[in-house]
Amino acid sequence: MKFLRIILTFVFLTVIKASAQTPAPTVPSFSFRKLDKKEFTSKDLETGKLLFFVFFDTQCDHCQRTIQYISQHYSQFSKTAIYLITLDSAEKIKPFINKYGVSLKDKKNVTILQDAQNEFIRK
Repeated sequence: MKFLRIILTFVFLTVIKASAQTPAPTVPSFSFRKLDKKEFTSKDLETGKLLFFVFFDTQCDHCQRTIQYISQHYSQFSKTAIYLITLDSAEKIKPFINKYGVSLKDKKNVTILQDAQNEFIRK
């Protein structure tokens, strides 16, 4: 019985490892817009920092909880370049950030981006 558990555990871990995504070796090129309408491309990404991309929808419950968690635990992310990316309009983004990401507002390492060309999911 113990041997069977060990085998099943090994098989389970092997299947999980095989199905996990591997990180991309490079960030694909992209062109987004900041809330001030200025273009932001892959060339504008910070160097020498961990890059954390969060794709969110202002109406998504999971996204709301995620942004709220990041906001409440901002100190754990302070050395990371955070890119919050959405398809939503600025009129929806601002109230969303004010409600769920208030600690992220005006942080130097947090950039809010609009994906007007729907590039993020494809790439």
